Amino acid sequence: PAYISGLDFVWTVGTTTGGVAGASAGTSTLTGLYQGNPITQTLTNTGTAQGTVQYNITPYLFYTNGASSCPGATYTVTVPVNPLPTEVITSASASICSGASTTISGTINATGAWTLTLSDGSTTTGTGSGTWSANVTPSTNTNYTISSLNDANCTANFSGLTGSVTINVNPIPSISSISGVIN
Repeated sequence: PAYISGLDFVWTVGTTTGGVAGASAGTSTLTGLYQGNPITQTLTNTGTAQGTVQYNITPYLFYTNGASSCPGATYTVTVPVNPLPTEVITSASASICSGASTTISGTINATGAWTLTLSDGSTTTGTGSGTWSANVTPSTNTNYTISSLNDANCTANFSGLTGSVTINVNPIPSISSISGVIN
C-alpha cells in the first residue's frame, strides 16, 4: 500500500503591479511537521508607489510509492512590495562666515513619515515625497552627504542616497591692536 509521505506546494506568479520584479514560479516539499522551504524571493519595486505580486499556491500530496495526488484547492496570496526611499541633495556649495548657519536641501521620494540623517549626524524629518531642508552650522569646511534614510516602510539602499554639498567656513576678520594717533 502507498502511504502519504509528504506534501508538495507548487506556485505560479499571477499579476504584478507597480514595477515589482523578482517573483518566479517554484515548488517546495513539506516532509515533516512545518518542515519545508517557504517562498523566499527577493522582490524589488522600482516604482514610486506600493506594488504587489500575486502568488497562486497549489498543494499536492505525494505517496511512498512516488505517486502524486490530484491538486488541492489553489490559494491566492497577494504580497505588497514597497519602493525603497530615495534622496538627492540639490543645494549648491556655499560659503558662510564662521558662526553663521545655512540651509542645505534636496528632493526625497518616501512613503509616510521619514527620517534623513546627514553625514555630520544631524537629522531632519518629514512626511511623504517632495523636498527637504536642514539648517547646518559647520565650524570648519564640511562636505555634507546623506548617511541614511528611513521611511514608514523601508530603509534606503546607499545607492539611493545621491549628491553632496560643500559648505566653506570663512573666518571672521579681527583686529589685534591699533596703535598711533587717530585725528
